Amino acid sequence: MSRFSSLSLITRSRIVPLATAAVALACIGGEVRADAPRWDDVPLGATFVCGDTITPNGVLTKFYPIIDCNGWSGCNSAQVVQGGAPCNVDRRLNVNNIAVSFDFAASSGPENNLLMAFGQFGGFMNISINGSPRVCFTQMGQLDGQTIGGVTLQVTNGFGNGCGALAFVGTINSVLLAGQEFWIDGVCVPQPRDIDGSGDVGAADLALLLNAWGTNVEYADFNCDEIVNAADLAILLDSWG
Repeated sequence: MSRFSSLSLITRSRIVPLATAAVALACIGGEVRADAPRWDDVPLGATFVCGDTITPNGVLTKFYPIIDCNGWSGCNSAQVVQGGAPCNVDRRLNVNNIAVSFDFAASSGPENNLLMAFGQFGGFMNISINGSPRVCFTQMGQLDGQTIGGVTLQVTNGFGNGCGALAFVGTINSVLLAGQEFWIDGVCVPQPRDIDGSGDVGAADLALLLNAWGTNVEYADFNCDEIVNAADLAILLDSWG
C-alpha cells in the first residue's frame, strides 16, 4: 500500500480516507463539493472486499455481500478499472459478486436527485435505497418507473448487455448496489442546462459547452458520462430557450 503515497487505502474493518476526483457544482470554474463518489483519482487496480470502508470524495462507502434472488449470499471483490466496454473514458468501479453502499446522509448530507452511469454484462443485481429491503433483478431496465425507498427510478438503455444511465428522483440518504458483472461509473448531481445562470439556455451556454468540449468538466457533462461531447450538446439544444 505504500506506493499510493497520495492516498490512504484500506486496512480491514478500518475507515481510511480515499481521495477521488471532485464533483463540481453547476458553476463555471468547477467549484468543488463532496457529494458523489467518483473514481478518477483512485489508483487503477485498487481492490475492495466485504468489510472494507472508504470515503471517495467524502462519501462514506462500504462493501457488503451480494444476495441473489433465491437468498444465496456471497462476497468477491470490487476493483477500480479503466478501458473496455463499460462505459466511459475514465475510471469506474467493477462490482464482481459484491455490494457497495454510498451513505450520503452520513457524509455531506442527503442528495436531491442523482444520475449514475452503469454497465451491465450478466448475472443478477441488488438495489436498496434509504434502507429499503433489497430488490433483486436481472436487468436494470426492470427498475424503470419503480419507486424504492421513496425515490423514483428512471433507466436509460437498461436491457441487454451494455451501458446505460440510472436517474434517482427524490431525496437520497443512501444507496446500495450489487452485481455479478456490473460496473458503476460516474455518479453525479445533474447539471442545469443554463450554464451561465442567465435564466435561459442560449448562445452563451453553447459557447461554454463548446469551450469544454472533450473534457470531463462537470458543469457541461449533462449525462454524467465524464466527457463533454455530442450527447451533451444534444441535451443542451433540447433545452434551448
